[in-house]
Amino acid sequence: MPGKSTSKNKGRTNKSNVILLLIPVVVFIAAIAILLLAWSQPGGSSGNIAFYLGTSKYMNIDITSSEWRNIYNNLTQIAQLNESTRIIMFGLTTCPHCHAQQEFFETEMSGKVLYLWIDMDEKVSSLFSQLTNLEISKGAPPQYALGVPHIIVLDKNGGLVAVVIGEAEDKGFWDRLLST
Repeated sequence: MPGKSTSKNKGRTNKSNVILLLIPVVVFIAAIAILLLAWSQPGGSSGNIAFYLGTSKYMNIDITSSEWRNIYNNLTQIAQLNESTRIIMFGLTTCPHCHAQQEFFETEMSGKVLYLWIDMDEKVSSLFSQLTNLEISKGAPPQYALGVPHIIVLDKNGGLVAVVIGEAEDKGFWDRLLST
């Protein structure tokens, strides 16, 4: 019966070789899965967002890219953004500071600003609440985060660069924010 024991040994050897070959494959697949999982998690590509009161930097707030993407997707469902839109101003039609900021933008930043009036559109109001709730959850004081004009600045790819609360009628300030 030497033939039988040889075939049993060959079978065990083949199984051992297959297992040895499978281990690196499984490890490789697991490594890729871990990398993909880490990549899909909220990242810091938006990260520390400058939060201004007028033209004075007040603090940074940490809004992740996935948190911003959620708001941005809702924004694009409400309003048509074009490639030149880099500033989005939330305001109230009864707010004199909002109208003064709008006049400044129309004179100095024509074509780069989208105006969203909170008291004129329920969807805009809901988006504003979503944005301000996120800012407050990230440490922005409610008395500032809920203020208008409430202006967000986008980079060329639609990423969030800064949040500006209140009037800021300094062209150099806006040019610096838009240069990112």
